[in-house]
Amino acid sequence: PKKGLVYLVEAVRFLRERNFNVELHLLGGVDDNAASKEYARELDKCIQDVNLGKIVHIEGRKPESDVKRFLALSHLFVAPFVETESGDKDGIPTSLLEAMATGIPSIATNAGSITEVIDDGHDGILVPQRDPNALAIAIADLINDFERRTDMGNNAARKIREKFDVSVCEHIFHEHLSKLLVSKRRKLSSL
Repeated sequence: PKKGLVYLVEAVRFLRERNFNVELHLLGGVDDNAASKEYARELDKCIQDVNLGKIVHIEGRKPESDVKRFLALSHLFVAPFVETESGDKDGIPTSLLEAMATGIPSIATNAGSITEVIDDGHDGILVPQRDPNALAIAIADLINDFERRTDMGNNAARKIREKFDVSVCEHIFHEHLSKLLVSKRRKLSSL
């Protein structure tokens, strides 16, 4: 449920009604729990209810090579994630980082820690959660502006290399762990 895919399907419906030639490929599987299985049924029903079964493709889990192929063929990556009523949410979605690293501009919601990754208007677009109209507008804006899409994609790839690559993050992570361990040792030795 925290993926917010029904809102993306609604956004695709809005775009198709306005004669945008878009297709949606959803990669990933359903988690093995009741809420995820119920949400998958809700998503299937939503796709059928808006008659988009021929342009919304549920691809399922894919190996890394297929994910790379889909990213290479895509013009946009959309992460319509939401914070659920129970508080469940994604932190920084790996899929978002992977897409940005390939140079694809991303459109995402302001859920979880996504706002720590995307600088709105610079390397992606942020929209409110649960707002299919805002998703549709952002998608349409980027579809219609190749230069902006290219600039955002280039900015996204550069940001991922500079701030989120493991060669950068691992060092920072180890520094934080070292500081934490030193602090713990001091506290233990003072007992």
